[in-house]
Amino acid sequence: MQILAERGVEAAVISRGVSAEPGIPATRGAIRALARRGLDLADHVSRPVGPEELAWADLVIAMERRHLSRIAEVELGSIHRSFTLIELRKLLDAVGIRMDGESVADWVELADQRRDPMRVLGGSREDDVKDPMGGWARGYRTCATLLEESLRDIFGHLFPPD
Repeated sequence: MQILAERGVEAAVISRGVSAEPGIPATRGAIRALARRGLDLADHVSRPVGPEELAWADLVIAMERRHLSRIAEVELGSIHRSFTLIELRKLLDAVGIRMDGESVADWVELADQRRDPMRVLGGSREDDVKDPMGGWARGYRTCATLLEESLRDIFGHLFPPD
């Protein structure tokens, strides 16, 4: 992932789905919106999330609250490391910047402690990223901007500059 590479962070980043069938290619709108940011989705296809990916992940970022419910069904223990993108971004001030010597797992645990446990698997769509699928190009561009800005904020707290 480009944002992590810019910070010199070596990390395994994967994309998995919770509702789509496997093998479905990215939409044309997504391919175009991300190509404008230098990212190539031409060969991307959907893959379902499995317990093995969730078991080793230090952090799981979902786009919608209902995705967290599916993640909990697949690997219940991973729910404490799983957040919607917007939820995690909202928690940044409460969690703060990861300190020297603090592990990513410790920082994520602190984020989990700061969240409202009653909302984790709730039905509120307040923290959902609006899916642009089937919409206009502007919706894809808006979504791409939200993703990039949110990830920059999150990774800025997780991997602050020296």
